[in-house]
Amino acid sequence: MTRLIFTQKNLDEYFTKIKTKTAASWENIATMAGIEKRSLFDWRFGKISIPESFVSLVKEKLLIERPAPKKIIDEEKRYKINGLIGAMERMRLYGNPGTKEGRIKGGLMSIQSHRLKNSSPFVKKSINIPLFSSKLAEFIGILLGDGGVTKRQVKISLNKTDDKEYAKYVKKLFENIFNIKTSFCIPTGENVVHVVASRTSLVEYLSSIEIYPRNKVTYQVAVPKWIYTDIEFKKSCVRGLLDTDGCFFVDKHVINKKVYKNPGLNFSNRSLPLISFFKNTLIELGFSPTQSQKYAVFLRRKHDILRYFSEIGTSNPKHLNKFKKYFSENGRVPKRS
Repeated sequence: MTRLIFTQKNLDEYFTKIKTKTAASWENIATMAGIEKRSLFDWRFGKISIPESFVSLVKEKLLIERPAPKKIIDEEKRYKINGLIGAMERMRLYGNPGTKEGRIKGGLMSIQSHRLKNSSPFVKKSINIPLFSSKLAEFIGILLGDGGVTKRQVKISLNKTDDKEYAKYVKKLFENIFNIKTSFCIPTGENVVHVVASRTSLVEYLSSIEIYPRNKVTYQVAVPKWIYTDIEFKKSCVRGLLDTDGCFFVDKHVINKKVYKNPGLNFSNRSLPLISFFKNTLIELGFSPTQSQKYAVFLRRKHDILRYFSEIGTSNPKHLNKFKKYFSENGRVPKRS
């Protein structure tokens, strides 16, 4: 590709002709040329060189000749020269990469330089090792519900739209428990947001408390044994499970032309040990769950729904808002919810 550099005087005259001929705004001119408005701005004021393809397009469409350039740049030739200079410098530092000795020298120096940096991939970063707690139990429920663990990464996947506020809560909970930084990852074209932490030490810690890097459904994962030692841990884990893999819903029935609405909670998961834990914990707490489907547990009694939000609660605003909306329209919302 060839690029051109002009004097500012020539640029002013050239772009004035373009604007006069098109009678359009600079934004529209950029759109017509298929370029960004910022690029057009930089070209007009001589901040960067202008590609020859642009001046050719202007000549073809508007019959405006380009002014004489101050300098013509052959990009391909420049890239080759810069590449050669870079290659010679690299050979000077690390030896000829085409030889075994050169590859060994370059590799060892690369590892050595990386290890001097905090961001080095060769240095395993530590995490806070938390005590067993209700917060940790809730995080485990979230992870078992909508999370995944690989050999070097922990990821929790949520709905980008419906769980927007909840994702912020999960990120903060994640960071506070393990004293690490996490990040949001939003794949292009997908309505999902991932809360991600890449730490080998985190994966190792989770494995030590029975959360392993493997497929949850294939291996039918279960709740770690330590959560069974405390009813508050179990309640928090249930909260994390339902906040991610559950929902608040309203059943509508029409009897004698009259519409009746009944609230419900549903937890669905393809791991039967998780289904069993969720159902049995609710029974232990005095609830009356039902299981008409293999991979789903329901709470359908109104007083059970009220008790659930009062005693176990939710950290997901999506569920809480639906709950409050239903009971504000169909009955009193308890103060503790």
